[in-house]
Amino acid sequence: MSRRAGAHVVAAAILSAIALAAPSAHAQFTATGDAQHASDPSIDKRTTRSGLVIGIIAGFGVAGASGYPNSSSEIGDPDYYSSSDLLVGSGSALFIGGALADWINFGFWIGRENFRSHDWHSTGGGGGFRVEAFPLFSLYPTLKNLGLEAQFGIGGTSLQAQGGNYPEASGTESFIGIGAFYEIPLFHALGGHVVLGPMAEYDAIYSTSIARGAGILGLRFAFYGGM
Repeated sequence: MSRRAGAHVVAAAILSAIALAAPSAHAQFTATGDAQHASDPSIDKRTTRSGLVIGIIAGFGVAGASGYPNSSSEIGDPDYYSSSDLLVGSGSALFIGGALADWINFGFWIGRENFRSHDWHSTGGGGGFRVEAFPLFSLYPTLKNLGLEAQFGIGGTSLQAQGGNYPEASGTESFIGIGAFYEIPLFHALGGHVVLGPMAEYDAIYSTSIARGAGILGLRFAFYGGM
C-alpha cells in the first residue's frame, strides 16, 4: 500500500472515528440558571466504555507465504513459484474508532508486518474495518474485559528470496484477521481512561498471485475518551 494511500486511510479513519464517537458528547451536564439538566440515557447507563477509542497493537510471531510474481503470464507457472519456510518477525497496527456500547467497538485500522528467515523475507500490510466485541460483558461480568476482534479490508504482501534464483512473489487484494485480547485498566487521563493487556491474532492476506498467513502474540494498548 503506497504512502499516499496509507495517509488517505488514516485521514478517513480519524474523521469517521470522530463521527462514531460524537454521541458521547451528549453525556450529562448541568447548566446554570433555570435550564434543565440534560443527559443521554444510553450514555448514562454505560459503566465501562464510551467515546473515542485509539488503540495500538504490537507483537511478535511467525508466518508463512507462497505464490507467484504479480503477472498474469507467470501466475500458475511452476517455474515462477516461491514458497517460504517458517518466518519469524513482528507486526504493529493503529486502530481508531468509537465505543458504540459497553460491549462493542467499531472503527478503522492500518497495520504493517515484517517476517524473515535465513532464506526468505516477507513484508505485508493493510487497512480497513475493525470490530471489537466483549461477549461476556453481561453474561459473566468477571470476564467482561475479555474481547474478540475481527478486522478486514485491503492487504498486500510480498515474498523475496535472500539468495538463489527465485522470483519475487507479490500481490494486493484481501486482508482478514481474527483474534482475542484482554483489557486491564491502568489509569484515568484526559477525561477518559487507559487500558493495556495481552492479545493473540491470526491474519491472512490473499490475492490471485500470493497468500500469506501469520500468527501474532503481543500487547494491545487503548485509550477510551469516555468513562
